[in-house]
Amino acid sequence: MPAQPPPARHDGTPHRVLLPKGSFLWRVHNRAQGPAEFTRLRPSPGLLGGRFDGSSEDGYDHCYLGRGQTTALAECLLRSVTFDGGGPRILPFQTVAGKRLSLVETALELPLISLTSTPALAAVAQDEWLIQAPPTEYAETRRWSRWLRGLDPTVAGLDWISRRDLPNRSIVLYSDRCDPAALSPTPLHVDLDTPDGLSWLNIVLRPYRAVVSRPAPRP
Repeated sequence: MPAQPPPARHDGTPHRVLLPKGSFLWRVHNRAQGPAEFTRLRPSPGLLGGRFDGSSEDGYDHCYLGRGQTTALAECLLRSVTFDGGGPRILPFQTVAGKRLSLVETALELPLISLTSTPALAAVAQDEWLIQAPPTEYAETRRWSRWLRGLDPTVAGLDWISRRDLPNRSIVLYSDRCDPAALSPTPLHVDLDTPDGLSWLNIVLRPYRAVVSRPAPRP
């Protein structure tokens, strides 16, 4: 369906999914930020923000997570990265500078709105556009996120099929719907800008035909 505003009236019931306590999820974040720390609200997310960010009208922070490590990596690193010629996609080293991949664990059961099937999308008056729209249309998908939260004030976030790591799933959690202790950090992490981390990352990205450049040698 084309980008359009949410309906003024709606009689459907969102599909819910429960994310169990003890679920392991992956996250790419700045190294200066704790792995279980929510990302602060940007007043105007623009193209730098994510699909379901809040805005200055909303007032909540968010946390994007992947059910698998490749999903967290692809959603963060492969956004709007196109193929050029016959080789792999080349990502500049700056893409991973200061970035860390971390494993976190849910300390509580978290209810989510499911957007992982055609019936689930139809239940909220949507289709695949909502989860596949490009970043240039994120202003509209964020408007839908705000509307979805209003349909069920008990949910902690959304669960959908990743556009960049089909058919795997992504999650966004909202700070005003989660207990501050909802996520627990684990010791497992990879600093993506270290020599070992970059070597590991490029092996993981190989099936996605993507590679991160090595940093230029210092003089």
